[in-house]
Amino acid sequence: MMTDAANTAAMILIDRDGIVQFWNDRAEELFGYAAADVVGRPMDFLIVPSHHERHWIGFRAAMAREQIDPEQPVANAPITCASGVVRHFPLRFVAIADPFGKPAGMLAVFGAPPAIGEANGLYDLYPEALTAPVSPGG
Repeated sequence: MMTDAANTAAMILIDRDGIVQFWNDRAEELFGYAAADVVGRPMDFLIVPSHHERHWIGFRAAMAREQIDPEQPVANAPITCASGVVRHFPLRFVAIADPFGKPAGMLAVFGAPPAIGEANGLYDLYPEALTAPVSPGG
């Protein structure tokens, strides 16, 4: 039986290489991309271009850990929607581990967008992304 959260949350499963493996109907509704168009693609299309480099630094750091914390705190993440508009969505990452506890990917669970002007704390999740050098335009 599906819970209310499963019916209202956008859920995206990303493997350890950053490739979208699952995209639910709510993700289609919130972001405007059809599952058929995004499953099997790197998740770059969702990430605001100015955040690509920092995103990948944080993602790779998470996937390189010996053991992963199964739950991360909620953040408001800027997302590039299919329309080209950037909107902020509440986001929680749930780390997916293999049978030995090693990182296998992430489940990204998004809610409806918060009110305009609310905080955006995405890089609180992965401080490595803030301290890493960023190339010009990255």
